[in-house]
Amino acid sequence: MFLHKTPNAYSEDTVPREYLLKTSIILKFFEFIQWPEEKMIHNSETEFVLCMVGSNPFGNLFDLAQKEGVFRNKLIVKNFSSGSHLDSCHMVYIGKSENENLEEMLHRTKGMPILFIGDTPGFSRRGVGINFVIINNKIRFKINRRVVEDRNIKISSELLNLAILVDE
Repeated sequence: MFLHKTPNAYSEDTVPREYLLKTSIILKFFEFIQWPEEKMIHNSETEFVLCMVGSNPFGNLFDLAQKEGVFRNKLIVKNFSSGSHLDSCHMVYIGKSENENLEEMLHRTKGMPILFIGDTPGFSRRGVGINFVIINNKIRFKINRRVVEDRNIKISSELLNLAILVDE
């Protein structure tokens, strides 16, 4: 249900299979998440901006999605070495290298409709909206619903039903 394309469509020899699957899941998230109207207005067409901060384990896996778009919208992927200038982002993947800078990044963007995603243990309890975890060799994700709601982002009940809900 969650695969946007088959993992082989994004295949790159140097990227672990885990990140092939996470790429598909992240792209599918766009279908089940609603941002405030003012966040969605960009020029004459709707576009989603996915930002990568710090270490990027995905390589160029999002390149095909940039060409094809997601959920009937254009996708723009931006890479940042630090967590500044995130205003235009809809989703921000926070690499493991940003563990020390997480709180500062979240504080600087407090109240902004930006969904932070990670895959570092403990991130969901520290204020990241969606955090990937591996349980019994399966990729799952935790959603911190309070954090997401505080950023004025709505997540569909279908996505919430698939998640492990975290109470902060």
